Amino acid sequence: MLTMRLNCQPPVQSTPRKPVFINKNSDTARVERGIRAAYGQTAIYLEWQRNTERDLAGYRLFRTTEVIGGTPVNFRLYRDLPLGSQAPLGIADTVFFDANVVIGTRYYYRLRAYSRSGGESDFADSIVTYELARRATPVRPSTSVLLSRRDSSITFEWQKPLDASGFYAFKLYLFNENEVFEESDCIAVSYQISSFTTVDTLRINFNRINSQLQGETGTRVFRLLESGREYRWRVFTLPVGLERFRGASSELAGFRLTVN
Repeated sequence: MLTMRLNCQPPVQSTPRKPVFINKNSDTARVERGIRAAYGQTAIYLEWQRNTERDLAGYRLFRTTEVIGGTPVNFRLYRDLPLGSQAPLGIADTVFFDANVVIGTRYYYRLRAYSRSGGESDFADSIVTYELARRATPVRPSTSVLLSRRDSSITFEWQKPLDASGFYAFKLYLFNENEVFEESDCIAVSYQISSFTTVDTLRINFNRINSQLQGETGTRVFRLLESGREYRWRVFTLPVGLERFRGASSELAGFRLTVN
């Protein structure tokens, strides 16, 4: 009589590698990367690199506002993000918009990945943080701009909250139908000291390319304007200056350009 022995060992639990947050680049970069203020929203935008494990099931985001001795503490599970769960909203698996935030409060985030077999990674090495400020409201131009060939200057104007004095970063893009911009779409970036009034204005001459700054503040023009094209612009309020992980982004404003 033969006796068969079955192997009933439990399946191996796989553990994903630690996820990696995308580092925040400069507030004056042509296109922003990493944690930042979401455009035209009271929300913080986070992004990270996608894990490559075949049995990856999703990510878990942890958040805190508590700090002791300069160190954020008491992180709690904030969102479970199974792969594909944000697809109905058109949001990738490696992006999260945190809209449950209060202006003036600093938030800290940690991230883990988990697999279909139940394994969970260690926390990502970095803790990312951001604090929202109040955002500006674009005023003009918002529909069309008519320029002569002798004068290629445009004045941009926006309203800002009374407590938004400090600095701002302005960015102008060539519109490409989906409002997702690449570096090549960027026409101009300006970083300036804000006025102490409720309205800021910025006049830019687009008659020549000038991609280098002579000092910390100023305007860079990367491309010349083209008649018949549409453009989009926005303003980032930066109350305490560059690279402080505190700010806000206006909504996009747009115009069509005609040159006579």
